[in-house]
Amino acid sequence: MAESSAELAWSIEEVGAWIEELGFPMYKACFVSNFVAGKDLPTVNASKLPKLGVTDHKHIGVISKAIRDKFGLLEPDWGRSVADVMWSPQNSLEGCAEGYGQGNTRAPAIDPTPRWQQIQQEQAQQA
Repeated sequence: MAESSAELAWSIEEVGAWIEELGFPMYKACFVSNFVAGKDLPTVNASKLPKLGVTDHKHIGVISKAIRDKFGLLEPDWGRSVADVMWSPQNSLEGCAEGYGQGNTRAPAIDPTPRWQQIQQEQAQQA
């Protein structure tokens, strides 16, 4: 992160003045009354701005981008989902059975049959 030590040392009033310089004098009081100092700015993002009192969607975008640019922060990947699984050997069936999925017809070491079906099969065999 390319933080400027001078900007991290800004007082609450200096942060308010910077918000005014960005063209948002109406939000100076929001930052000052919430005691946002320079050391706090890198943590202020689009999800925190409404809690400070910045509610206009376009203003949130402009202010959060200015903060990211000032401190060299990366833009969040809003398209990423917690459901997205990163590939790793632990997530691959190749780790369960040698050669599975590579022309080898051997089944994986883990039985893919749901447990309820296994119980039904066991009960049918006992009957």
